[in-house]
Amino acid sequence: MILKKIYKTIIYSILIFFLLPGCLPRPKPQTGDFSGKVVDSYTYEPVPGVAMKIGEMEITTDEDGKFSIASLIPGDYQLTLERDWYNQSIQAVHHIEKQNSLVFSIIPLPIEGKILYSGNGTHNWEIYELDLSRRLVSQLTHMDSSEINPEKYSENQILLQSTFLSRNTDNYDLFSFDRTSQECQLIYSSPEKYNDQHPTSLMLGNTIIFQSNGEKIYSCDFSGKNAKQIIEKGQNPVMSPKGTQIAYADTSNHLCVANIDGTGIRTINHPGKINNPCWSPDGKMIAVELWQETGGPRYIYIMNADGTGQPQRVTYGSLKGDQHKHPCWSSDGTMIFFSANIIYSSRFDIYAIRVSDGQQGKMSWVMVSRGSGDKEYPSWAF
Repeated sequence: MILKKIYKTIIYSILIFFLLPGCLPRPKPQTGDFSGKVVDSYTYEPVPGVAMKIGEMEITTDEDGKFSIASLIPGDYQLTLERDWYNQSIQAVHHIEKQNSLVFSIIPLPIEGKILYSGNGTHNWEIYELDLSRRLVSQLTHMDSSEINPEKYSENQILLQSTFLSRNTDNYDLFSFDRTSQECQLIYSSPEKYNDQHPTSLMLGNTIIFQSNGEKIYSCDFSGKNAKQIIEKGQNPVMSPKGTQIAYADTSNHLCVANIDGTGIRTINHPGKINNPCWSPDGKMIAVELWQETGGPRYIYIMNADGTGQPQRVTYGSLKGDQHKHPCWSSDGTMIFFSANIIYSSRFDIYAIRVSDGQQGKMSWVMVSRGSGDKEYPSWAF
């Protein structure tokens, strides 16, 4: 009898030892938030729209390039980062329970070429050159005045408008900047002290078209001589690639095209209002900034230069205050560069978009500029 009781006790003890742990709730594994930001490895600026995959979880960085995954189990993971315009990045990540915000970088795909632009990172507006291959920036002018609207004239000279002669009145005159001597030379200053602005010319051409005397368009020789009015009402002119026509915005902000001498003016129909036209390298299309109402958002559109067809929207955004301005084409006509307040709502930077992406309605752009201050008036350089 005693042996039987001992036997039962042993059996019960064994059952309790093996079965009871399985009946009790298992402790949950410790977890922690996995958060941080993705930046461009060249510019160190945040990159929105990056598709991230860690383990079985997939998220996308927000408008500030930030991401957050709540309650991720600590351990070793493979993190994959993907976005248009960038190389795919695969990184090993060790996640701990309590982790500080992390920063991951992705490398942009190469873009060949250089652009000129105006920036006020040094307080004054100066002319800069941006090497797109590695986003390297060089400041060209150091005039302690306002220099904007640069346009390449030759391998060594750049047209621009500057307040150098009248810094106290902010009156613009036309200058050429010599890259070798690092000096600016006056081309034209109207006797009436009008604002002379937005110069445009062919490479090594002798004729310069510009805006002066309010909203009127003039022409002069590269020496500044023989200045004359050719358009009664117009602004921000740009010369066609062959030098036979000019495109401009009239005083009602309609797109107009005229012969180089101001004759044969025709208006191209489009919705809304436009400014800052720019010809495609083959002369078949014109890019513009277009808006529907005063103070409303502006986006980049392209139109056929002969007036046929409908305008096609190229850039998109999500903010009521979107301002996409100053379009310029790459030399092969596949990309458009423009200034916009996309990543920073209160700061203008230079962005690029493929024309084909815009026509398909994609919001696929890449920020190419870097550094503080506004950056505007981009133009293709070299």
